[in-house]
Amino acid sequence: MSQLQRRQAATSLSLERQRTGKSVRLKLNGELDAHSSGILARSMCAEEQEGCHEIILDLEELEFIDSTGLSTLIAAASRAQAGGWAISVINARGKVRRVFDLTDMDSMLEYCRETPLQSEY
Repeated sequence: MSQLQRRQAATSLSLERQRTGKSVRLKLNGELDAHSSGILARSMCAEEQEGCHEIILDLEELEFIDSTGLSTLIAAASRAQAGGWAISVINARGKVRRVFDLTDMDSMLEYCRETPLQSEY
């Protein structure tokens, strides 16, 4: 396995999609970083274009998030506010929850408060 392949494997992100009516739950698994944030951004944009009124991001299986991942979430929250739809973040745990606490994401993403983030370090 090449060095690039090892790096891509280490930073992989997978999404599990569950749609009910105009609401979709995206369960993230892996790492949301500069190498993988495009996967989430494209998925959320596709949901927006399909007329989704609510996107719930389940972060229970997310192991890591960096500034690019945070930026992706902030951009989605901004589009949601402008477009009249909602975005919620649930089940942030461990290191991901710690990053949310350190960056005060609860206040930046108002929609996070609708479905409380879980504090588990």
